[in-house]
Amino acid sequence: MPRHCGDTRSTDQTGFAPRLSELDLSRRNDNPAITAAISAVADYMPALDFPYEPAPISTTVISAFFPPPAEEPLVRKMGNGPFIRDTQEYIDGLRYMSKKCSNLVLFLPPGALTEEIRATSKPDVVVYDHFTSVWELPHLKGRKDEFYGRQIRLCEEGGSRKGLYGEPHSWGAWNAKAFLILEASRIDPFKTTHFAWVDIRLPTMAKAKVPDDCPWPHPQSVAGALNVTPSSDRVVISAMRPLRPIGTAYWHTWLDNGTKTDVFMEDIHAICANLYFGSKLAMARLAKAQLVLMERDLARGYYVGREEFQLSYIHYEFSNLIYVLELSSQKPYTPGVSWFTFLYCYMSELRSWRNLGLDADPITDSNNDTNY
Repeated sequence: MPRHCGDTRSTDQTGFAPRLSELDLSRRNDNPAITAAISAVADYMPALDFPYEPAPISTTVISAFFPPPAEEPLVRKMGNGPFIRDTQEYIDGLRYMSKKCSNLVLFLPPGALTEEIRATSKPDVVVYDHFTSVWELPHLKGRKDEFYGRQIRLCEEGGSRKGLYGEPHSWGAWNAKAFLILEASRIDPFKTTHFAWVDIRLPTMAKAKVPDDCPWPHPQSVAGALNVTPSSDRVVISAMRPLRPIGTAYWHTWLDNGTKTDVFMEDIHAICANLYFGSKLAMARLAKAQLVLMERDLARGYYVGREEFQLSYIHYEFSNLIYVLELSSQKPYTPGVSWFTFLYCYMSELRSWRNLGLDADPITDSNNDTNY
């Protein structure tokens, strides 16, 4: 996340962002920026209650698809040329998930495609169409001009890789995930113990490597992962490449107009947010943290478009929220599998999680200082 306006990450003297306690809505804190952000989130966050009831692990899969406007293809600049996302891949993924996934919650806008999914889905697929677009979600309502205006400018100005910009609709969709996870927590139609977020296009990308005769995820895959991770109250997510320690996460630079800026390194971006899972409480805690940081960063004039930058930042500064699987340890990948599809394919069968590259502490692990 490029961080502009000459501001630092915190109002204290440590140089670090506020600790997790300041993200707890039930606790008072004295950081004005966080206090204001918490207040904003409290105005629209669904009311949640998570009574502890020991039960066998079961999983609700959550996804969403809000098609871009017809006049706005999903295009971003990448290197010397454009990278175009094929909308049909998203629709194919939606149709595939509605037949493949058990305990599936889908958020879709009203329309013919939504009615098709309702009519053809299995009984354990629930479709909600009470948001007409991403810009109708409570935390994004009234902010379309922000994403199509200042956010584009901030993304073009900041960071070391200036190619990843030009998708304000996608930015809105990516920032919608956190709220939709909380909304799924509020609705909770299947009363499962755990949630998994899956990007709607991912099954299309991984389809050739996933058995058709088994529901996704494999019924034991989440339980198997939690037997390996040291704490069940963190969200499990993957990294497309090795992480770097926190000391390399920021650097000072100067803009052309002479303004000094504290910039989040885009090259540090390692978190892959197309699939992540955890207990309902862990997923809600992470989603709440994302919304609070989005509100704070918008108020400070920072870039917030790509939620994976934000998740990388959260992992560095609130590491008890996320447990990262470093998939770089699995190279070379099986033919037909990439970092993008690895975790989805892995969770389609019963496998041992002990041979995956597990989480490295980004603050203290000197061996994690990797150049790429």
